[in-house]
Amino acid sequence: MSELTHPLAAAQPSPAHVAARELLRAHVSRAPSFTELVYAHFAWWQEAHEAHSSGEATDAYRETLTRFEERHGEIIASYWCSHSRAQRP
Repeated sequence: MSELTHPLAAAQPSPAHVAARELLRAHVSRAPSFTELVYAHFAWWQEAHEAHSSGEATDAYRETLTRFEERHGEIIASYWCSHSRAQRP
């Protein structure tokens, strides 16, 4: 019965999910860096676009954002680029 409710594709977590899980479980006392916030957001974004998501990346991003804002202040507005294109001169 579990094979019907848990597809094989969902059995192997993506690298983004692994990173998000580690961030969520790493209850460290220090504030996350901006880079860590960016990686947590990217993992959340990837999870939001997957058919079978666990919600772990969402939880990790919210926790990372909360800890970041506690240290550095509230983020009033943000723009997150999901695709980047390098311009050649």
